[in-house]
Amino acid sequence: MDIRSNAWFHGSIPRSKAEHLLSTSGHFLVRNCSSRHDDYVLSTRSGGHVLHFVISRVVMNANTDYQKIRYSLEDDSFDSITDLITYYVGNKRPLTLASMAVITTPVNRSHPLTSLQNTINYSKTLFSSKVSSLEKRREEYKSETITSYSSEDIRHQTSTPPKPNRFQTGIRLSSTTSLTEQKFSNMSLNCDNLSESSGHSSHKNGSNGSEDSAFFSENISPKQMEENKYETKNMKIINEKSDQTFLPQTFCSQIKAQSFHTYLLPKDNKPLDSSAIIKIQSVLSDTGPRILANHLAKCDLLFIRLKDLNHDFGYGIRSAFETILLPNGRQLRLDLLERHKCLKYFICITILTAINDEKRALILNKWIEIAAEVKTALGDLFGFGAVMEALSMEPILKLNNIWSLVRSNFTPNAINYETKLKPQFKSMIECIEPQAPNTCFPFILTLIQILESHWDLVESQKDSDKRKSSQCLGIWFEQTSEDCGLQQILNHLESGTAFVAQLDIYRRNARIVSDSLKFDELLTDMFKTEFHRQFLFGFRGSDVESDEKFDKFDKIIAALVRKCEANVQF
Repeated sequence: MDIRSNAWFHGSIPRSKAEHLLSTSGHFLVRNCSSRHDDYVLSTRSGGHVLHFVISRVVMNANTDYQKIRYSLEDDSFDSITDLITYYVGNKRPLTLASMAVITTPVNRSHPLTSLQNTINYSKTLFSSKVSSLEKRREEYKSETITSYSSEDIRHQTSTPPKPNRFQTGIRLSSTTSLTEQKFSNMSLNCDNLSESSGHSSHKNGSNGSEDSAFFSENISPKQMEENKYETKNMKIINEKSDQTFLPQTFCSQIKAQSFHTYLLPKDNKPLDSSAIIKIQSVLSDTGPRILANHLAKCDLLFIRLKDLNHDFGYGIRSAFETILLPNGRQLRLDLLERHKCLKYFICITILTAINDEKRALILNKWIEIAAEVKTALGDLFGFGAVMEALSMEPILKLNNIWSLVRSNFTPNAINYETKLKPQFKSMIECIEPQAPNTCFPFILTLIQILESHWDLVESQKDSDKRKSSQCLGIWFEQTSEDCGLQQILNHLESGTAFVAQLDIYRRNARIVSDSLKFDELLTDMFKTEFHRQFLFGFRGSDVESDEKFDKFDKIIAALVRKCEANVQF
C-alpha cells in the first residue's frame, strides 16, 4: 500500500507543525524526514513531550532479483510503513524500550498532500526569488559605487570577517572614498554570507536576518524592506531543525516488569500462580538464611546502582542518596517505595500460602533469620526494614498459633526477634538507632515517606484555595510524640545529608559484601521487584501504576488469614 493513501501521513510538513498537531498522549503521525532522503519520521506525544523516531529503511538482497525494502524502529522489521504502524497500534507495544512510548490514535491530515506540498514549494520558491533579488541589487550597487580596490581590501574580503555590528550597518553614505569602500565591504560580505548559506541560516544566530534588513534599509524602498522581513520569516519557517530530539531531562521508572522473564514464573502468569508458590516455598525451605540474605542485599544494591560509579541519575548526579533529596528524584523515591511494598507483600504471601501451620512457622522463622543476617552481617538496612515491616503486618501478627509454634520450635530466633530486631527497627523509624560501621544501604524508608508525604501535601494545596490546619504528613510518630514528631522529622532530614557524605563508606562496604560471593540466577530473580510485581499481580497487571492494587491485595491477604485461622489447607 502506498503510504500517501494513509491519512496519518502528512508529507513534508515542518517539525514545528507536527509538534503543534500532537496535543494528546498517544497521538501520532508520520512525515518525511528533512535530513535523510527517502526516510520517514514517526512523531508522537508521550509523557508530556513530543518524540520523533526516524524509521530505518534497510535494503535486503540489494542488486538481486530478490531485492526488498524493510522498515524498522528497533528489532522488528516490516514490508511497509503501514504494516509497522498497524503492528505497534494493534499490539500497544512500546516503540522503543528506552522511551516506552505507545501510539494509539492517528492524527489525520485535513488537506490533500498535493495542497500541503504546493504550499511548501511556494514558500521555497519565494525564498529563492528574494535571495536572487538581493544578489542583483548588490551587483548593481557594486558597479555604480566602487571602481577600484586596493590589494589590502581584497585580502580583507577573502578572509572570514567578524560579524558587522549595528552601528556599522546604520552609517549613512559619505562623500569620502574610505567610508564608501568600508560600506561596500560590509555589504558585500553580508550578501555573500546570505547567498552561500542559502537554506541553512536558521541554524546560525537568529539576529542575522534583522541586521541584514537594517543594512539595506537605507538603499531600498519601504516596500522592499517589508519584503525582506517576509523573506526572513520564511527562512525560519522553511529551514526545519534536524530530527534529532532534544528534550528536557525526564525520569522514567526503572521497574520494567513486563520485559522481565524468569524460570520461576510461567509465561503470562496469573496473580499468585500456584506453581510459582510451590517453587518459592521450596527454595525458602532448602536454602540457608545467609545465602538468601546475600541475594536480597545484592538486589537492593543493584536497585540504587551503588557500585556503578558511572551511572547518571540526571544532571550529572552519581548517587541515589543525593538524588532522593532533590525534586527531580521523585521517580526514584517512588521506585524505592514500590520495591519496599512489593517485597513486604511478597514475604507476607510466602507465609500465608504455606500448606499448614508447621510449614508457615518454618517460613516465618526463615524470614526472621534473613532479617538478622541482612542487618548484622551485611548492613543492608533497607532490606531489613522491608522484612521487619512484613513480619509486623497485622495479618501476620494475628496468626497466634504460628507464633506459638515459632516460640516453641525456634526459641533462640523468637527471642532475638522480640528483644533485638523489633526494638532496633523501631529505633530506626524514630532515627535514634546508631548506624553500624558495616552499613552498605542505610535505612532511608522513613525519609522517603516524609519527602513524598510533603510532596503530596503541597500538590493537594495547589488545588485548594484554603490550607487545612489539620493536615499532617501521616507518619505514625506524629501522633505519639509530644512535639507531634517534629524532632524525628528533623532527624531524618538531617540524616539525608549524612548519607550523601558517607557514600564512599557505603560503596566500600558493598564491595566487601558482594565481590567475593557467587550468586544463583534464580535466587537473584526471586528478590527482584519485577518478579514481585509479576508474581503478586500477574503478568498483565504487573505494569499498572496505581496504589489501588495494594488496597485490593489487602483484601486477598485478609481472606488468606481467615483460611489460616480456620486451619484450611491450601
